[in-house]
Amino acid sequence: MSANGVDVTGYPLERARQLLAEAGIEVGETKRIGPVAEGCEGQRVFVVRQRTNEDGTAALVVAGEWKAPTEREVACEQR
Repeated sequence: MSANGVDVTGYPLERARQLLAEAGIEVGETKRIGPVAEGCEGQRVFVVRQRTNEDGTAALVVAGEWKAPTEREVACEQR
């Protein structure tokens, strides 16, 4: 857990940024790990690690969702 008391590990990146901003914490860096999905628009990216930099900003490590969308997810996106 981060020293600032806000743990966003496991959250989608955009929600994590929102939660940190609400707590007054700036994201200083974001590093992506793992393969990049090819031809997959709208892939979700999740926070897999969080730490606090010396300047008090958050450093996030993120990874993409590694699964093909289900038929239901595809149908919802097409609406």
